[in-house]
Amino acid sequence: MPHHGTSERRPLVTAVIASHRGEKWLARALTTLACQNLAPQDYEILVVLNGPDAGSSQIVDDFRNAQPDLTVRTVRTSQPGLSEARNLAVRSARGNHLTYVDDDDWVSPGYLPGLLAAAAPGMIPVAHIADVSNGGSPDYESFYGRTTLRSAGAVLSAEQVGAVLQVNAGKLIPTAVARSTPYLTSLRSGEDTVFWATLFARTEFMVRVVGLEDDCVYFRTVRPGSMGQQPLSYDFNVAQRLDCIGELERLRPTSELGETVIARAIVAQSRRINAYLRVNPDDHERVVEDARGRNLTRVRFDLVNEGLARDLAILYMFLPYVDASASVAARRIRERGVVVDVLTNAMDEFRQADPHSLALVEEYVDETRDMGAKQSSSYWPAIKSFARRCLEHVEELQEAKGPYRTMYSRAQWPASHVAAALVKIRHPHIRWLAEFSDPMVVGSQGRQRTNPIRDDRLVGQLRAGLRAVGVEPPANLLLYEWIEYLVFALADEVTFTNENQRDLMLGDFPDRTLAASVSDKSVVAHHPVMPPRFYHLVESTYALDPDVVNVGYFGTFYASRGLDEVVEALGRMTSEERAALRIHVFTDKPDETREEIAAAGLDDVFRVGPFVPFLEMLNLCTRLDVLLVNDARTKGIHRINPYLPSKWADYSGSGTPVWAIYEEGSVLSRMECPHRSRIGDTNAAYAVLCELVADRPRAAAS
Repeated sequence: MPHHGTSERRPLVTAVIASHRGEKWLARALTTLACQNLAPQDYEILVVLNGPDAGSSQIVDDFRNAQPDLTVRTVRTSQPGLSEARNLAVRSARGNHLTYVDDDDWVSPGYLPGLLAAAAPGMIPVAHIADVSNGGSPDYESFYGRTTLRSAGAVLSAEQVGAVLQVNAGKLIPTAVARSTPYLTSLRSGEDTVFWATLFARTEFMVRVVGLEDDCVYFRTVRPGSMGQQPLSYDFNVAQRLDCIGELERLRPTSELGETVIARAIVAQSRRINAYLRVNPDDHERVVEDARGRNLTRVRFDLVNEGLARDLAILYMFLPYVDASASVAARRIRERGVVVDVLTNAMDEFRQADPHSLALVEEYVDETRDMGAKQSSSYWPAIKSFARRCLEHVEELQEAKGPYRTMYSRAQWPASHVAAALVKIRHPHIRWLAEFSDPMVVGSQGRQRTNPIRDDRLVGQLRAGLRAVGVEPPANLLLYEWIEYLVFALADEVTFTNENQRDLMLGDFPDRTLAASVSDKSVVAHHPVMPPRFYHLVESTYALDPDVVNVGYFGTFYASRGLDEVVEALGRMTSEERAALRIHVFTDKPDETREEIAAAGLDDVFRVGPFVPFLEMLNLCTRLDVLLVNDARTKGIHRINPYLPSKWADYSGSGTPVWAIYEEGSVLSRMECPHRSRIGDTNAAYAVLCELVADRPRAAAS
């Protein structure tokens, strides 16, 4: 490796130019480095040539001969790729510090001295960055330049610097530090971003932006084919961005600063994916599948999906609130696989929040807007406020994005359907997909719901909407009856969660003509089962005794849904038999349940605790030996049982055996599962318990 230079002492800085077919621009970069306001012996220029030589070697030789006082060295590599070239440069550099200059960029005369003057232990100096397009004037307000211009002379944290830490341009780094953090040769782009994130994940650094008076500027050429000007393609904007995110996810930062840099880098990569999808929205599912195939967990889908939604979901109760209806609605959106905007309401007065639950649906949500209405299950003024605000937001969103194609709403939580009906009346082009979780007019105890509404302007609009499609609205002013009329008359598709529910609701509906028309546009769809990977997103640490049969029950204890027959059956068992069992109950009222268990003298068998977050519950389902699900008791209340417990879907995806306590003729009674007993049949429950004890080695081993 020939070189010139009069001093043998270690240079202060190595300026690295990695060049691949850069013969058109290389001379300019070299010339600006020769013009530095720095003594020649204080720096060296190291050119790394990779790929075929189309004249670059001669350009470097000519430059070296013209600058006898400068140390100019050349190294070569036959390995393609910028990362390979930079790693070779780091190994070859002799300076205490190094800085990179791309072969098509150039620097001001004060560049190297300005960076060196700002260097200090624990400090990364940053020059000002200006973009130059098509030979025009330098733009100091460019994407990267705004931060350096605004922060001239300041010492900043990584959080304050932002995007500047995603490129090599304009920085000085200790050579020893650079050697500890090689560039990843597996990445085809974004290697700068991963390099700086890795550096800050391992080491605490601050950033000092050089003052304006120091004439320390890095000029970036912006041209077709450069990083910022790549034509949109799935490979560059998606596949290579996911490659980067995968590497960023593997980093384990030692400080909050490092985590900040990693998070910001993931944001930048996610925004590039969004840029592609805005032009190619039909590739969204391909992106989702690609991210899943790589097992990525930190893709910022809120940014990936930004501006993509052409479909709407109106859900008064939605994630992250811990609620069965919210969970099922999220799974419906996921099952459908289209990006939606969600109009919802804060529900802190009714439910706890579980931020982790958003993982159920994050890949398919663009905007989520809180309507800020009063929180209530059936208070008409609160429902009216929610509905009107939803309509206002729909107008605003359609103005920005164009008309929505479809609208999904779900009840229980009746405000969702009222708001959706109002939107449908105003915008009949939107295809309304409405879902019922339970019968509306009659509750689980067989009593009619008599919550009133007011004959106000909103009811007048809803009444007119019904009459416009030839349906005479109900004469009374009862909320739940109106909801059934609105959905049956105005929705384009009505989903029932099971066959019995549809038969009961349509069979009891007073307008027989309308009921017949709903039958034609209705579908029956059980609650969606989550894909297997969701059962392992959150690992539960709940303690289970491996020497007993662990039976799990998750759910609310209603007056119509308890475990009386199980309690009675356990009372028949010997203490030795009960010692082989442990029944874990996770419920909304653990204290009351413990009192009932204690009164029955079964403290040795039952372990009672509060609800666990949804994803943890899914994981716990895979660790238990048996999962217990029971029907609501509806004999003498409904002519058929219209309920299918929501836990059935959660259990059936876990791979764990299920014990179903069913009511004759219910949907649950028709489900295939290894353990079955009828509601109220203590003998059958006792037989199942004895079977579990007898099979204890097999159950425990599972």
